Amino acid sequence: MRGGAVQPQPSLPAPRSCPAQAAQPTAMAAPLDQAIGLLVATFHKYSGKEGDKNTLSKGELKELIQKELTIGPKLKDAEIAGLMDDLDRNKDQEVNFQEYVTFLGALAMIYNDALLQYK
Repeated sequence: MRGGAVQPQPSLPAPRSCPAQAAQPTAMAAPLDQAIGLLVATFHKYSGKEGDKNTLSKGELKELIQKELTIGPKLKDAEIAGLMDDLDRNKDQEVNFQEYVTFLGALAMIYNDALLQYK
């Protein structure tokens, strides 16, 4: 670069939005994108209130179930504790995101079975 000539810099690709932003439901997102974003946002709404921000404690899971699921208030504490034990595959007394997603998959299967009964 002699004589002060400035070489043009190669253009960089436009920055991608971070996954957290992508998880936020927006008016432009497809319905399934919105649903998945809501599932992720719901996990993070409750996780970390009592410790690790990336896991649900027993109390956080109980609050999530009771406030976010129609059946939640009808469940007894022992049923929620049993659910926690079933979900906590690594037995660390917390539900991580992968365990939460497994729970959602099982719940989706239950909803599907119920829907098939009414067809």
